[in-house]
Amino acid sequence: MDSFDANYSDLVHWAVRHHEGYKFPHQEYFKKHLEDMYEKYGSTEEEVGYETKKMTYRTPIMVDTLKSKGAFSLEYIQAGFDAYKHFQEKHENNSKNIELLLGIGS
Repeated sequence: MDSFDANYSDLVHWAVRHHEGYKFPHQEYFKKHLEDMYEKYGSTEEEVGYETKKMTYRTPIMVDTLKSKGAFSLEYIQAGFDAYKHFQEKHENNSKNIELLLGIGS
């Protein structure tokens, strides 16, 4: 990716935004969610760390993260997958249309 400096998460964000299958909550939601997470799992006064080696989707902090509405939520991940399927189908349809136009498709 010479002239395009992006990573996979940038691509997912772009796809979700252009597929319009997900609406990000307002900043107020994230502020409240962050406060709730600090209250439940840590402190705003000191850095809090979690060992991730043994963390699973059932680990309480992961459960709360997956249930949230941010970029790591199940809702957002589903929107990313839906966008992927949408753009893949759109690409396949365009390829078929070009083949039909050129008389090489069935």
